[in-house]
Amino acid sequence: MRFENALGESYNPISWLTFNDVLLKPHKSRFKSRNDKGISLETNLFSDVLLKAPIISSNMDTVTGSSMAKEMCRLGGLGILHRFHECYEDYYGMIDDVYCDCDRVAFSIGCGDDWIRFSERAISMIGEENAIVCLDVAHGHMEQSIEMVERLKQFGVSIIAGNVATPEGAVELAAAGAKSIKVGIGCGSVCTTRIVTGHGVPQLSAIINARRELDANGFEDVSIIADGGIRNSGDIVKSLAAGADAVMLGSMLAGCDETPGEIFTLANGSFKMYRGQSSRHFLKDIGKIDVAAEGESIEVKAKGPVDAIITELLGGVRSGLTYSGAGSIKELQEKAVFMEISHHGWVESTPHAITRVH
Repeated sequence: MRFENALGESYNPISWLTFNDVLLKPHKSRFKSRNDKGISLETNLFSDVLLKAPIISSNMDTVTGSSMAKEMCRLGGLGILHRFHECYEDYYGMIDDVYCDCDRVAFSIGCGDDWIRFSERAISMIGEENAIVCLDVAHGHMEQSIEMVERLKQFGVSIIAGNVATPEGAVELAAAGAKSIKVGIGCGSVCTTRIVTGHGVPQLSAIINARRELDANGFEDVSIIADGGIRNSGDIVKSLAAGADAVMLGSMLAGCDETPGEIFTLANGSFKMYRGQSSRHFLKDIGKIDVAAEGESIEVKAKGPVDAIITELLGGVRSGLTYSGAGSIKELQEKAVFMEISHHGWVESTPHAITRVH
């Protein structure tokens, strides 16, 4: 991956960039179409965990429960169970339900002794070789998070840790024992962390810098999950080209049949609830009333089965690979050439035949 200016010269950008700030330069392609059998979207999340599709459903309580986790497994991706349950017994039941249909279960935990004890029992239920533990912390670059990863290592499981937005945070979690890092702070569609706290890093730069620093410190085998800010398949391609091994989707999957929650009817259609895990709606549900909210809760249109959405997104990603002349995610990362564009360059990139004659 490199950046190229209008003179064809490589350079290192001096601005903090996100997806709409760049385009990928098309290359000569050896593929006849995006359906060419020579194109593979397989990705190694861990050395012993190969995903056929680089998509992970977000571990939010309105996105991934057992139904979504099982369907993501069937589709070749991964669903990480959310950790917000009325009691641990309910959560154990959900993990067991997924384990009955899948060869691995990814579940989320927080920090502290209670979560260590929870993890120990959950892992004993399904076996360490089948367990993926995701340390789910809003600000993952904390001493407490790093210590938690070190404690989880004793169980011999695959560990995902996050969220971080800096290369230093990624490296420290990797050094503690995490084998996959969730990158992204404040870029989610219902997240207000950047507005409330003033902190965050534009997502494309966060991915690029984390990947470079991990590689520079001998953590080439530690994968990156780009979490947040993705609105279309093009953003997935840009994330992968920048160094991510997989992407995590929340709002794009919200409202699907497989997401937790009931469908309700309003005057303009059928909807489901989608909320940030620090939204006022969520905080009230878990009994936190004196905490500043860092998210929103919204109604999203009911979208039907997730299968159709994943299929369309993967088609776009496969097409994206052909435009870079790449047959795999690794080849995309090797060949990718980013170009910074102007605001008008982005406007030109979007559908602009909006004038209709009645």
